[in-house]
Amino acid sequence: MKKLLIISLILITLISFGCVDTALDLTGNTESINESSVRSRWQYTTPFAIVDWSASGTNLTITILNNTAKALTLENVSFGEVVTLIEESISPDSRKVIVIQNILNCKSGEKYYIASYDIKINYSSDSISDLQQHGVSEIVGTCQ
Repeated sequence: MKKLLIISLILITLISFGCVDTALDLTGNTESINESSVRSRWQYTTPFAIVDWSASGTNLTITILNNTAKALTLENVSFGEVVTLIEESISPDSRKVIVIQNILNCKSGEKYYIASYDIKINYSSDSISDLQQHGVSEIVGTCQ
């Protein structure tokens, strides 16, 4: 019984250190962030998913998908201080391509990173206004 308790404590400690290491790695070392895993985190978010993105020069182009069964009005998207007004109804399972201007300073082949806490999608439904969805993951990639 005592050995089982010690083994359990060791496993919990190792798992905890692994989680802390991963968290530190994600916030401190953008080179190790796997773009495909970031993209998969965004695919199934609701109400809106960011299903594709790319960056070139100072612009970030994103494709937003309405992942709900009802039309929603996409008011704006904000990436930190940069707010892009949309004010357009998006039907269920429909996509909208949005260009966010003057957000990056990107040279071809360079990596870029936008923290999840900087990403906000503001929208409304037929019955509720002023709704906000926060980023579920960072956005990362290589500049074109």
